Amino acid sequence: MSISSLLNQMEPEGRARMDQARLLDLERDLKDETILFICRSSFPFGSLAVTPERLIVLLDQGGADVTLFAEVSSFDMIEGRKKRLGGYSHTMLNTQLRNGGRVSGQILGGGPWAIRCGQTIIAAHERYVIHGRTAVPSPPSIEGRTPSSREGLDTAPIPGRDRSEHHTTEPSWFQKPVYLIAAAAIISVIAVAAFLALRSSPSSTPAAPDQPATCVAQATDAKPLAPSGGGGGSATYAPSCGAITLQPANLPELASNQTYVIWAIANDQIRSQLGTIPKAASATQDVTVQTEASDSMVGITTEVDGTKGPTLPFIWNVILPSSG
Repeated sequence: MSISSLLNQMEPEGRARMDQARLLDLERDLKDETILFICRSSFPFGSLAVTPERLIVLLDQGGADVTLFAEVSSFDMIEGRKKRLGGYSHTMLNTQLRNGGRVSGQILGGGPWAIRCGQTIIAAHERYVIHGRTAVPSPPSIEGRTPSSREGLDTAPIPGRDRSEHHTTEPSWFQKPVYLIAAAAIISVIAVAAFLALRSSPSSTPAAPDQPATCVAQATDAKPLAPSGGGGGSATYAPSCGAITLQPANLPELASNQTYVIWAIANDQIRSQLGTIPKAASATQDVTVQTEASDSMVGITTEVDGTKGPTLPFIWNVILPSSG
C-alpha cells in the first residue's frame, strides 16, 4: 500500500502529526521494500514506517532509528482501550532483542489506527521469522518513482542509542527545554522536604493519612499494577491520592556514578522527574511518588549522577489506567 493511500486513511489529527514529506521520500528510497503501515511513534518521537524487514522511525529532530527484524526475538503490544468518556488510552510496543536487551514503552499513539499499527508490526515480524526476506513479495511499482540511495538506513548507528544495553542515551527524542521542569522539580522537592520536616518535628501531630505513602496504603480506590514489558515487581496506584507506590524488582545493577530516577509521562512526553530510588535500599524499599491526572505512565531510568536525563529506554515502567 502506498504512503499516500495510508495517509488518506488516517484521521486528520493523526495525519497532521506525521512527517508526510519525509515518508514520501522514504518510499521513493526503498526501491525493494514495501511500506506496510505507518503511525506516530513516541519514545522515540517520530513518524514510524513498518516494512517486511524492519521498523524505521523518521525522528522529529532528523535522522532515523532503525530496528531490524533480524535482531528482534519478539514484539509484544499493550493494546489501548476505549475510554468511557471518549478516546483511547495509549497502545504501547515492547521489543525483546536477540542479544538479551529489551526496549520497553514505545508508544504508538491511541485509537484503532495505533492498534492496527502494533498488529501489523507483530504480524510482519512473525512472517519474517517464518519465511525470511525471500518470501516477501516485491513492492508494487509506483509511477514516477526515482531511484535514490538507501545508504545509512540498514546499519548506520543512531547517534546516542545502542539497543544492546538497557541504559542508553537517546538525545534526539527530547525536544522541549528542561530548565522550567528542573526548576519546578526543585521547588517541589524543597516544599515536600519542608512539609515532612514540620510533620516529623517533636511538636507535630502523628502522621496523617494524607501523606502520599499512607494515603496509597489506605485508599479504597488503590489498584495493583504490573509493570509493562515483563519487568519485575509491582506498583499500587491510587488516583484519589494522586500518588503511586513503586515496588520494582530485578533492576539492572548501577555503576558507582549512577542513580535510578523516576519520571512521569503525560501526553506522550516527559512531564517531570518525580524522584529517585536510594541506592542502598533500591532492592527492598518501596518508593511513593505523586502523580497528576494527565499522567499515562511512570518509568525508571538509570542516570549518571549530575546529568539531566532522561536516558532512554526505560528500564522499568508501569502504565497508569485511564481515569476516563
